[in-house]
Amino acid sequence: MKKIHVIATSEGGILVIPCPSDLPRMLKGKEASKEWFYKPPKGFYEFIHENPEELKEFINAFVYWIEFRVKRLTEDLKRFEKFEESVKKFNDNLLAKLHGLASRIAKQVIKVLRPKNHYDEYREKKLNDIAPGLGTKKITKKQQKTIAALQKTRSEYEINHQTNKDIIV
Repeated sequence: MKKIHVIATSEGGILVIPCPSDLPRMLKGKEASKEWFYKPPKGFYEFIHENPEELKEFINAFVYWIEFRVKRLTEDLKRFEKFEESVKKFNDNLLAKLHGLASRIAKQVIKVLRPKNHYDEYREKKLNDIAPGLGTKKITKKQQKTIAALQKTRSEYEINHQTNKDIIV
């Protein structure tokens, strides 16, 4: 596992793939909307080399850490307690680095799955129902004079325009 391969699927799922040959098996008809490759923190290779049985547990824990941040869930601290203890025995800083990497990846996944500037139909409907006007913004004296002059010019135009129609008809 040279790099950590993270995929955000079109259905909102998150996959961490240990080796490239697992990609078709793990996708199973899902469409990959975005892919990232991350270099694991220092000490990770040594940990996996000494504890090869922990690789599968690492992938499950890493996906869980990313998903609970993306979906804004509360983390179950006891879910991967054994894995975290084995990482802490090996190196105290490695667990903090893995959590930090999961947080950075989660921020990238959030940008893809929940874009900030998406069209909100409910909000658009609500804004269109509001009558147009100046709202609660305070207007300066100069702006009030300009608005009054504009309204006066508009009413004069409407009066002149109506009288021209009457003459033509």
